[in-house]
Amino acid sequence: MSGGPPVRLTNATGVTESGGSWSPDGSRFAYMQLHNGLISLMVVKTSGEATPVLLREEPAAPANPTRIPEWSPDGRWIAIFGRPSDGPARGTWTLISPDGKTVRSLEQVNGGEPAVLSLTFSGDSQRLYGIRAEPDHNYLFSIDVNSLQEKIIGDVGRDFTPRTYLSPGVRLSLSSDGAHVLFPSFRNSSSLWMLEGFDPPGWGMELREMLPW
Repeated sequence: MSGGPPVRLTNATGVTESGGSWSPDGSRFAYMQLHNGLISLMVVKTSGEATPVLLREEPAAPANPTRIPEWSPDGRWIAIFGRPSDGPARGTWTLISPDGKTVRSLEQVNGGEPAVLSLTFSGDSQRLYGIRAEPDHNYLFSIDVNSLQEKIIGDVGRDFTPRTYLSPGVRLSLSSDGAHVLFPSFRNSSSLWMLEGFDPPGWGMELREMLPW
């Protein structure tokens, strides 16, 4: 933050590395890696040019776009989205401990929330927040981390579906007071116009319209 040249986080070569999340003490970073058709959750020390450690990997699936992992403020969990080999055919959200030894599936919460592009923790790590995109609604909801009970907070409106041009790129960010959540969204629009003042088409244009290709 004081300036100077950037420092590469990992020493991995020949792989694609995507965005991730800091551990609470800033000493480690969790991110997703794509290599040889596998998508992997990696953890690496933030000392620079460090060797990453594999926590989990699975076959990359176009139907399950990569989500950004989220580290809980208390350091106990990393929320990730994926489809482990012993899990359901579609992707689900899962909580995994930073050492990879403990895994809690969110399968019982709306089937693991496959339509949710990002989850973020509350400041006390007791709740997860997400936005579920449905055909006519975008519901902001919370999940109790211990009981896995879901609560619908409200509908943010059809015009505010979490989306981004980057993949992965959707991330929910909770304000420090826990009162607001920030996320990216965009809307496409198009218009049909009639233009005047152009010269009529010449013989070359007419000939091109007559050709079969």
